[in-house]
Amino acid sequence: MVCSKCAEGLAGLLNKANFSRMFIAAKQYQDLPTGGLVPSSYLTEVRTLIEAEFLNNIENIIYMSKVRSMLVTLMLSKIQGKFECDFCNTLQFVVDFYINIRLHHVLCVNRR
Repeated sequence: MVCSKCAEGLAGLLNKANFSRMFIAAKQYQDLPTGGLVPSSYLTEVRTLIEAEFLNNIENIIYMSKVRSMLVTLMLSKIQGKFECDFCNTLQFVVDFYINIRLHHVLCVNRR
């Protein structure tokens, strides 16, 4: 589970005037004190760094063994210090979740 400190670092505030987030605004629960579905600027920055690292390395390692393990190591080294926490492994969860989704997508696209 994610501790309260890390949870605050993951959730952003919803700006309803921002038209790029209209879908998120429509899906929000009305009584939430924070943004709920809105990622924080820190999480968006981490996602940008992870995506860049993924794109830089995926073509070289996609046909090797232990692809997922190599990607985790590369990404964690790239974003070290973004979510430091002694109580939970938030950064590890974010990277694992992201790699699962991106690898699935890449494999589906390459299979076509």
